[in-house]
Amino acid sequence: MFKEYYDLIRLRKACSETTSHLSEIVSENMQKLEKPKQNPVLDLSQVDETTRLAFYGALFAIAAADGHIDKEEMELIFGMMDLENMSEDATRQVQSYVINPPLLWDCLRKLSHADERLRYSVMINLVDTAWANDELDPNEEKAILLAQQELEVTDEQLQAIKAFIQKESAKPN
Repeated sequence: MFKEYYDLIRLRKACSETTSHLSEIVSENMQKLEKPKQNPVLDLSQVDETTRLAFYGALFAIAAADGHIDKEEMELIFGMMDLENMSEDATRQVQSYVINPPLLWDCLRKLSHADERLRYSVMINLVDTAWANDELDPNEEKAILLAQQELEVTDEQLQAIKAFIQKESAKPN
């Protein structure tokens, strides 16, 4: 019984430390939101709130496809995020994606009827996010294929996106 109690204390301590670490990462990245990196393909401030929620949700979902969101993935997502002109509820919902990402399929379904430019931009950002840590987990690859199908991106377009992302990530900062 003493061992179980000790294990419970260790588990609570580990959870507390993890929560504290996540809070630090979110705080650091929320400060960066004041000057979001402009998405070269899409100006998200021109997209309705529901679509923006699906867009950001898809990014967090693909980042979590391998079982966890890496620091590099988190930084990339927060770097492109623009919560300006979003309601308080929507902002909180996006922030909650750090801990509880939505299902990728749900987000893609909401984005699948968007215009081609938006769908292509989503695909670029999904691939970029999946490659943010310079690794592509098999589950991330499956998620990319699901996105390709739902967003009606051709094999040629996907290969061009992957080549572009890999070329860009190979450039020195």
